[in-house]
Amino acid sequence: MRRIALFLTTLFLLSITLGLSQTGETRPQGYIRIQGYAYTDVIFGLPLWRSIAFSGAVSQVDVENNELAFWGASWTPDEFSPGDDSYYIIIASGALEGVSYEVVSNTESAITISVAPDDTSPEAIQAGDEVHVIPHWTLGSLFPRGTGIANSPNPFSPESTVKLYDSAGSGPNQAPSKTYFYHDGSFHPDAPEGWYDNDNLGGGLQDHVILPSASFLLIRHGGNPQDLYVVGTVPTCEIGMKAGDTSLAITDDVRLINPYPVPISLTNSHLNESGAVRSSPIAFDPVDLLIVWVGDPPAGINRAPNRFYFHYNGPFGPTGWYNNDDLGDGTQDHTFEGGAPILARKRPPMNAVWWIPPIPYTP
Repeated sequence: MRRIALFLTTLFLLSITLGLSQTGETRPQGYIRIQGYAYTDVIFGLPLWRSIAFSGAVSQVDVENNELAFWGASWTPDEFSPGDDSYYIIIASGALEGVSYEVVSNTESAITISVAPDDTSPEAIQAGDEVHVIPHWTLGSLFPRGTGIANSPNPFSPESTVKLYDSAGSGPNQAPSKTYFYHDGSFHPDAPEGWYDNDNLGGGLQDHVILPSASFLLIRHGGNPQDLYVVGTVPTCEIGMKAGDTSLAITDDVRLINPYPVPISLTNSHLNESGAVRSSPIAFDPVDLLIVWVGDPPAGINRAPNRFYFHYNGPFGPTGWYNNDDLGDGTQDHTFEGGAPILARKRPPMNAVWWIPPIPYTP
């Protein structure tokens, strides 16, 4: 067993394998521990996958209908259509390795995907490229039966909450837009145990709410903090995130994470090379900023990030990453722990790129 200390999580990669893929090959499993702190916000991403539903090679691509057919597939129609679970695909090999798409529906042997205007066209996917079909994490699957978070006997006074950000939100300093809590079912017979929307208690159970696979979430702990253990599949291919929206005419904070369960360095992250954080020719007027949280969470809520970097490529010093609050300290590096939250503050006009950091281990 290999243990790696993280500032928000502690990762254990297990030498045993607990899962079996569609093709019979074993896949590495692991778990992360996300430590709880009393009366404190803990911000984190999810660098482990839920169990892969299918892995296989593409046989044909229908770009016009956004449809991928697969060798050897034999599914129930709409098996992967949004319902109790929602699925996405990640391209695991080929020219688009690391790019992902949401699943809309499926037939016995083909999957229809959603392609947004700023998404990478699937036309570069080739026959033979490997694809994983993976269910999204949900409130119910991440916190099974309310484990990993303090349960709330009184739905009108939650003990601890999970806060999610609006994926369509824009602008700097965005606050979470949705708040959920786990009720233990003891308050009233008409309020069964499960997850509830704090702003819509009458909306019923919310166990199937999707959690972001390429962004971060927040647990606001009360006086009885719990440690969350996330068990999942260790990624075996590169993982990317869309970084930028060309339709925006305002400065925007793009939420990213280190998508791997082990550290990556800023120098080797490809954040600048990909265009996710663009270079600045003037050190005192950065084009884009990279914003991170450094150190253990201090007690308290609404924790602000406390380190700001930019990439400089001007004529008056070495090219590289600099601390925006200490330019005289020279070029910098930074370690993003597994699942670490990252903000890219981007000015308009904005570029729409995929940030696909190199996988930092041998799958």
